[in-house]
Amino acid sequence: MPSRDRDDPKLSFSELDKRRRERKYSSSPGSDGRGHSASSQAQKSYRKALEQAFDSGRLAEFAATLQRGRESAITGRVSGDKTGKAAAPSSPDATDRPADSTASPAAAQPTQPKPKKNPSAERRKMAKTILKAAAPDDIARAVNRYVDRYQELPLDYEILEKALSHPQGQAVLHALQKLQDCLKHGKPRRVRSLSIQLSIIEDNHDNVEVRDLAARIRSAL
Repeated sequence: MPSRDRDDPKLSFSELDKRRRERKYSSSPGSDGRGHSASSQAQKSYRKALEQAFDSGRLAEFAATLQRGRESAITGRVSGDKTGKAAAPSSPDATDRPADSTASPAAAQPTQPKPKKNPSAERRKMAKTILKAAAPDDIARAVNRYVDRYQELPLDYEILEKALSHPQGQAVLHALQKLQDCLKHGKPRRVRSLSIQLSIIEDNHDNVEVRDLAARIRSAL
């Protein structure tokens, strides 16, 4: 049976196309005549644009515009398929991020071990400090530092003679005991000055043990 479009030769091409689209839409599966408002509005806009292009003789230009739109949509879908997701703003990679400004340059370098002090050199330095001291207070401080560091005075006549001027009786007793040990290895070169100092201690010190030991050492010189 011939369609009504063909029976009515007075219909224009745009009207014929419009009727075909209407029949196609009304017969599509799941369509109940209502449709979605957004889809209906899009179809109305498309039909209006098609009719205007047809009436103005710019149908080829309209078709080219539609083709470019389809190609752009296809390109977007293909790009999304390759990456597994739609294009998103790129985020800076960890390697492109600036270095942490709070990091200390020294933390990146291995810690160098501090050089150990030479005990012999340190001992000689502290002993020289005792020998250079002149005032009783300076001698006492130098002797105290040496004893605190090494727990005893060295077997050296000059250093021990200096230590005899210490104001504390225990320090003088310690110096006399070390002098007694030195005598086992030989007598000092400067006997006179040491003998005079021992005599002063023997006559004036308030500690009996100190006086007695000073007397014995003076007798052994």
